[in-house]
Amino acid sequence: MDTLFADTSTALHLSWLITSLPPSLPCSLRQALISILETRPVHTYQQSATLERLVGKPSGLVDFGGLSRTEVRGQCAMILETVRRLLHGVEYAAVLARFAPTEASMRVGVSRLADYLDVASPLGSRDALEALIWRRYVPNRYRNGYALRAIEARTGVPRSTLARTYKWLDGECSGFERRALLRIEDALVAQGVCAAGSART
Repeated sequence: MDTLFADTSTALHLSWLITSLPPSLPCSLRQALISILETRPVHTYQQSATLERLVGKPSGLVDFGGLSRTEVRGQCAMILETVRRLLHGVEYAAVLARFAPTEASMRVGVSRLADYLDVASPLGSRDALEALIWRRYVPNRYRNGYALRAIEARTGVPRSTLARTYKWLDGECSGFERRALLRIEDALVAQGVCAAGSART
């Protein structure tokens, strides 16, 4: 792989994640575990999996080869600065809602999306609209609180209306994200960060 990231989505996801974590120093326990596991002649499946996690196995999505931890963080910060510089309004909100690693950052994106979509929304309930936006962006394992039945119970909006609105909202947000990724891809390709055309597929 000639670039750091295979595609724009991976670049954004990992850049936000890496810059949200505190810088870490090499861990002597980690190095000791790697040494011990590497000297064993035969590995169980679990030992092999642990060694791969400790060493880091190339994934085909990311290639930080030759970069120090500080340089990786610098590249990620540069990517996020490019996002802030090029994206505004609803496109930035969609990217925040999709890729931000913290609930507080996601909340900003969800709230801005709700501000934009509220005008055209058939719901007439800001709370229901925000709940549907959260439903779209929270990981599946946290979706119980955002099931249509739960949203109906909290907001009083019928489930059939929520389902129709969710389908509309999903299409709108997909369009915002696609436009945002296309807009920043050219800049990231020029910087050598990701491959050309990855946001167009």
